Amino acid sequence: MNRIDVPEDPSPGSHREPSGESQGLDAKSYQRRAKIGTIALAARTGLMQFVVLGGTVILARHLKPAEFGVFAMVQFVVTLLTLFGDGGLGGALIQRTEAPSEVALSSVFWAQMALAFPVLGACLLVGPHLTTLWPDIPPGSTWLLLAVASNFLLTSARVVPTLLMERELHFVRLSILETVSSTVFYLIAGILALRGFGTSALALGVFAQGLMAFVFAFALRPWRPRLSFDWPLVRELLRFGLPFQARPGLLLLTNSVVPVLAGSLFGSRAVGMLTWALETGFFPLTFVYILSRVSFPLYSRLKGSPAEFATELERYLRAGLAITFFVSGMFVGLAPQLTEVIYSAQWLDAVPPLRVFAVAICGGVLAQLLSPAFDALGRPRPVMIQLAMNLVLVWGLSYVFSSHYGELGFSLAYLVAMTLGVFVLRAMAKSLLPALPLWGAYLPALVSGGGIAALGWFAGPRLVQGPMTLILAVVVEIGLYVGALRLLGPKSFQALLELLPRRERA
Repeated sequence: MNRIDVPEDPSPGSHREPSGESQGLDAKSYQRRAKIGTIALAARTGLMQFVVLGGTVILARHLKPAEFGVFAMVQFVVTLLTLFGDGGLGGALIQRTEAPSEVALSSVFWAQMALAFPVLGACLLVGPHLTTLWPDIPPGSTWLLLAVASNFLLTSARVVPTLLMERELHFVRLSILETVSSTVFYLIAGILALRGFGTSALALGVFAQGLMAFVFAFALRPWRPRLSFDWPLVRELLRFGLPFQARPGLLLLTNSVVPVLAGSLFGSRAVGMLTWALETGFFPLTFVYILSRVSFPLYSRLKGSPAEFATELERYLRAGLAITFFVSGMFVGLAPQLTEVIYSAQWLDAVPPLRVFAVAICGGVLAQLLSPAFDALGRPRPVMIQLAMNLVLVWGLSYVFSSHYGELGFSLAYLVAMTLGVFVLRAMAKSLLPALPLWGAYLPALVSGGGIAALGWFAGPRLVQGPMTLILAVVVEIGLYVGALRLLGPKSFQALLELLPRRERA
């Protein structure tokens, strides 16, 4: 593989390592931990799909699309406010080569808490005025806003144990943490939905999830804050942290087109339908997020070894694209059958935008796969530019397309913006990652995914008549996709296999 030039780590100084920080690990050790972490997170994801599926089915069958829409609106307001309460300090500490000192960790903790409490106050001020933007939102939504906002406060309070587990690549512990917290959400939300709590079931589920995650984070990675604060260090971390945090901010502002514009034009039911379609169509990011989450601390540890860095980057790129195109191809082909059998017929109106979102994410996934590498190198600019372009295009095109295509126009706007983003991001990445085999990784996955999408589109309506035939159709598509990928893109197929830890020979 060609060399990828890695710039020197810009973070200055060295600090005493906190208790538990790994010392003396070489590149192979970090790669081994990353592979174990990938398997742990993948196993967690597989297990959680049963929990998520069961919980989502209960919620989808006992909550109306309009109730999902109301919750999406409230959640959007909280997420927007949290942009001002998170400076990306955790990501800045993960990116640094040297281990953070106890003073640095305590400084991050107190800074995060100082940013989080104003968010709760802002929710109190904003809550009574929600009907100004969304006239059909029900009265009394202020307390729902506060219930969701409390989750951010609890997330801020556990930032240090979480970042330490990520720095040390202890993803088995993180898998336990996330499995427990997600299970609590669906358990609480599902029970309350069955008892007729409506939108409140979702809000209370989020609060319970945050509380449980807080408790488990400190149990799995014990740590106590000190009464110390180093403002110069925090200011230094913000130089990386603010651009790092700007990306989720850009993503939030992009996705806000659904609750804000669709909510004002078409109402809460449209928001519920489009939110469900977007989240379902972007489901491949669940798996890609695993790769990105593991690769960021891995790249940060390997940036002094360009050959190892390049090898891992290509492996995760190929594996991420292979996973994305399979899931998207299945959604495009079998969307009506998957929707009716799993979620019920009340969601069939969301099938057209679901299919478009599933295609759009095949382009949008590139930023998710490349951003860990740019972050590790201290170069977040290319992804930020591409996301800013997405923001402008999605909002502008959504306004234009919705006037011609109604609710479907929002998904079409994403499709155009994310397709253009692939070319823009690759052009900007050429100087930093000249050896990146982008098209060689894209083409095998594209052809294989397109094949199963066409098969499901034409054969699905005739062959899938219920749960058992749907399962059979998915199994057949898995076999065909793996066979096609192995034939057309052996490197991509091998990248999936190489994510598995292999037993070392004596």
